[in-house]
Amino acid sequence: MLQSAFGDSGHTTFFIKSEADFRKHEHEIVDEGEIKIMKRIDCRGSAIEGCVTREGTIVGPLMTELVGFKELTPYRGGWCGNEIFATAFPPKVRQKARDLTFKFGEQLRKEGYHG
Repeated sequence: MLQSAFGDSGHTTFFIKSEADFRKHEHEIVDEGEIKIMKRIDCRGSAIEGCVTREGTIVGPLMTELVGFKELTPYRGGWCGNEIFATAFPPKVRQKARDLTFKFGEQLRKEGYHG
């Protein structure tokens, strides 16, 4: 999988299996400049949000990503937002993700982060 560092979600993601696949999209890939090269893996995308305030860090739930739904995005592999799917990860994983996000936020707060 090749993905440009910037661009319209899904429109700049290319699944390349052969040289012919690359040649088909070569101008779009090469013209982008910076490109990420990733192995094709069966991963589960996720997101977690936190907000650092002067009173402490607030952490939201671990969410799964909505990717590749033709009804929601016009491009193959396009991202169209996050959904909350509580059982996508086991409770232990969800809690660890929240704990680490909280620790990260608290460290930023300790260092005087504003933004």
